Amino acid sequence: MQVYLKQINGDVIWQLEKDQSKIHTPDKRFIIDLGIEYGTLTTFYSQRHPERGNVLKRNYNIAKLCEKEASITTESYIKGYIQDEAEIFIKDNLSLNGSTFTRITAFKSLRDSLIMDLVVRYVLFNEIIKSIEISGNNLMHASKNIYYQYPVNNACIYLDEGLKVEISSTKKIKERFGSYLYFRDEGCWDYKEKYWVFHSRILVNQPEETVIKGCHKFYNRPFPGFIDKMFKRLPLYMYFHRIRENKCTWFPFQVNGAAWLKKGDELEITDTWRILSEN
Repeated sequence: MQVYLKQINGDVIWQLEKDQSKIHTPDKRFIIDLGIEYGTLTTFYSQRHPERGNVLKRNYNIAKLCEKEASITTESYIKGYIQDEAEIFIKDNLSLNGSTFTRITAFKSLRDSLIMDLVVRYVLFNEIIKSIEISGNNLMHASKNIYYQYPVNNACIYLDEGLKVEISSTKKIKERFGSYLYFRDEGCWDYKEKYWVFHSRILVNQPEETVIKGCHKFYNRPFPGFIDKMFKRLPLYMYFHRIRENKCTWFPFQVNGAAWLKKGDELEITDTWRILSEN
């Protein structure tokens, strides 16, 4: 506790890795992996794992301004299974100031793009996280891969050593999109230890286009057109909209919804993290 409190009263709390992929406290007990994602009806772009989506073009550039500030730009083009496509230019600005870390991420559509969500992603390692508070709920890690998603702008992470991290988020969005935060408790999927996934998310809440998509390792693509049309005639069709997020993470398919961004449309997410003493 004495080490942390000394750092809180000093000049440096957050530190940025040289490749801008992680932010951490000086003793590296609290580490945050940084990422960006966006999805269409049938595929997605992941800054950390571009090979997992149908990414046809990716340009990535880091312009480090100083030890406490960096600017990262990414341009990518993805094409889905049923002619849905997106080309997005992303500018990710990171700024560290004592106990405060600010991230401003702007998304600009370079062509008409069919978008399901735009995500500023964080991975939080569970070693010193005691609990997480969001929308009045107190979350404990149980490795259940549950999506705790709410239309809120604030959350709080409680650490050991008598510390907490307050997160506030503001978003510039378009019609048909909503602003959300969510946490997900992961086991040892991409890492060798338990971790939390945290998304500051712009998500379609009034879809213009939908598709029913298999979500299984043996069938991870849209159903054939005649099956999709058959399902769309059913009164319960939209019950399956994002069912894996909302109800059953193991469900083998779900309905995805997306809306169009016009060429030149810009959306933005600003997240501010601040380490404080609980006292």
